[in-house]
Amino acid sequence: MCLAAALLTATCMGDGDSTSEPREADDRARYGGRSMRIDRVIDGDTAVLEDGTSVRYIGIDAPESRPTPQCGAEAATRANEAWVESEVVTIRLDPAETRDRFGRLLAYLETDRGLVNVALVRQGFACAFPFGSTRLHREEIAAAERAAKEAGSGVWGSCPPIPDGCPPAR
Repeated sequence: MCLAAALLTATCMGDGDSTSEPREADDRARYGGRSMRIDRVIDGDTAVLEDGTSVRYIGIDAPESRPTPQCGAEAATRANEAWVESEVVTIRLDPAETRDRFGRLLAYLETDRGLVNVALVRQGFACAFPFGSTRLHREEIAAAERAAKEAGSGVWGSCPPIPDGCPPAR
């Protein structure tokens, strides 16, 4: 009797319900290489797809809007909106991982104008921020950050002093 109750409880409360994060294989099948419309932009490095999935851009870190806006946060959000809001993007997943610790899909977003992750860094609205074992476009993003720093673009020109590393001081 106790065993039956325990099995019933495990089945009802298990991680197989519809609100659980999709497994990595499901993410790759559902999103990898697919094109979807961006519903809205959250901040300089996060957006929401038309299906309600939150996407965190791999390899970059933009100034935070919350809880207290950091220097450059509003400009980074506006730049991200200019690149992707209401646009159809192609979702590129890294071979290493598909979700972050908050359950957001980790992706590189591509438009007909190029890779959004790289563009936001090149324009100075985000910093190169390699995390985990993600590796695609790492060198391209790092080169974009060097160019933005040298040109004094975005946060590199408007949020001094900026120490070595990322994200810049706020």
